Amino acid sequence: MSFNHKVVKTVQTVGGTAFLFCCGLFCFSCSEMKPVGTDNSATYDSAMRDTVSSDTGSLADSSSATDTGAVLETDSATMTAGDSDSNSADTGTADGDTGVDSGAEATETEDTGSVTDADSGTGDVPSDSGTEDSDTGSDSGSDTGEEQTCDSIAGTPQSGYRTLDVGGVSRRYFLHVPAAYNGSQPAPLILDFHVLGDNGQNYSASGSIFPAVTDSEGVIMAFPDGEQGPSGSGWNIGPCCVYQGDVVDDVAFARQIVEDVASQACLDAKRVYATGAIIGGGLAYRLACDAADVFAAVASASFDLIQETVDDCHPSRAISVASFRDYNDPFVQYGGNYSTLVTGQSITFIGAEATFSKWAELNGCSGVPADIGNECRLYADTQCSNGTEVMLCTQWTAMGLHYGDAAAAWEFFKRHSLP
Repeated sequence: MSFNHKVVKTVQTVGGTAFLFCCGLFCFSCSEMKPVGTDNSATYDSAMRDTVSSDTGSLADSSSATDTGAVLETDSATMTAGDSDSNSADTGTADGDTGVDSGAEATETEDTGSVTDADSGTGDVPSDSGTEDSDTGSDSGSDTGEEQTCDSIAGTPQSGYRTLDVGGVSRRYFLHVPAAYNGSQPAPLILDFHVLGDNGQNYSASGSIFPAVTDSEGVIMAFPDGEQGPSGSGWNIGPCCVYQGDVVDDVAFARQIVEDVASQACLDAKRVYATGAIIGGGLAYRLACDAADVFAAVASASFDLIQETVDDCHPSRAISVASFRDYNDPFVQYGGNYSTLVTGQSITFIGAEATFSKWAELNGCSGVPADIGNECRLYADTQCSNGTEVMLCTQWTAMGLHYGDAAAAWEFFKRHSLP
């Protein structure tokens, strides 16, 4: 199983030099790390401040726009796997951002409520993409009951930021269209939710493990921007991890992203998936609970179901779920723990094995999971309701956060589509 880690960094501290182990956008100080069971918020916030300031620049203020439609904020060239490490071609940098990795100059866009795309000339975005939100677990196809055809979509959408109005709150996502997408046949869509303190554009280039695996197959990806919280931008998973949790509706946001992408690209509405790491993985689980009519399967890395909301998880249908965990994760402990991951918004993880068992229960799985190799165990489609699967992959010897295995997750996704 691959482990997407980055180099060790050294930083100067008051007491001398501390070593930071960096996984994606998360850095852990060897001199300060302590278990989540204790009050680790100071350690976590310190590591995040070091990482975000050096890797991502200032974070986007996603409440700056007020449009009611969808606005394309950049006419940058379509990103490919080879472009993923260079953001300088993308001018859709968040308002006020001083540079995301490439140091590109931030740009401001006046939201007009319509698509601003001088190259594609796609015009206004329809308010209804034809995708229905249903609790029946059936295919969320067009209003007429007909399958969407590629003939109904003109041109190829550009990679870049798009802005949506979600219940009166302006939200943004970074659309990633690979070079292999040509609109000749319906394409899958993956929503990938960033880690705490990041934004969609930066995560698409330097955090997500999926483009390197899925770009060649023409898979469209959407990287949403989280809302601000006590420890930076994050996602609303119930008792955590944003300000104004009663206003921020990330489930509605995810649904609208799918509709918006369907209005621009030839999308296979039966093959829409959600994934995320750490707090982003928490939102992937929430979408499995609350939006199983839209998402065919989800994959979560370095997160578990939480005690505060687990009893409220009632998917509208059985849904396939893959979990990627590290046995030695100091923040989301494998056996479960009370956590102050986000300052002032504590949560209680039920543990990796308990999460695995809960999804098996929700999907009506029977028997025992099989060891399928690559450190993964699987409740197969023959064991669970409606051909669903539940998988847990565990790194037993590594130290840190597990961003998952994109190849394994993508193969898992490809086995599942909406009924």
